[in-house]
Amino acid sequence: MSLIPHPCTQPSPHRPARYGALMAAALFACLSPQPAVATMPNTVLQVTATTSATPPFVTLAWPLPASYSTSSPQIWRMRKGETYWGTAITLPGGTHSWADTGAQPGIAYEYSVHHGSASGAIVAGYNLPLVEQRGKVLLYVDETQAAALAPELEQLQLDLVADGWTVYRHDGPRGGLPRLLHQSQQLCRSPR
Repeated sequence: MSLIPHPCTQPSPHRPARYGALMAAALFACLSPQPAVATMPNTVLQVTATTSATPPFVTLAWPLPASYSTSSPQIWRMRKGETYWGTAITLPGGTHSWADTGAQPGIAYEYSVHHGSASGAIVAGYNLPLVEQRGKVLLYVDETQAAALAPELEQLQLDLVADGWTVYRHDGPRGGLPRLLHQSQQLCRSPR
């Protein structure tokens, strides 16, 4: 077997002419009238999950414009924390929901849904154990903005605590975070 290099990779006194012709052809193709195609740009797909006490335990849904009614969505599923998605499930064109008949109660699954150039992901499961303690989080606030954002910051802290996080808040100078990260062990020993 022999490899034949592409002509553009070979030294040539005519390379600038080749590139000029290529650029002219590309410019012509870009400026030529193109047929109107109803396409959606790369978009985040808003996937929702509904759980049930009876099979199917998890049902996914995603809204899409009618222009995508003919494309076939694909779904990948894996147990949360695993690293291999496995084989995609391809659904018929126009499908906007899918019932996971293989989902089991008490197991969290990660789902990745692709429909045309839109894609989205969600983690769902039925009868999952509660996570009481998620860990610690350092909330560093720019001291020049702390007073103006006081109600929002208070709500953020309450939300994080309600979600199982231990919050350590520190108000400091705008550029002080890198220095603070070196001192974070001492800071996290005593919550504010």
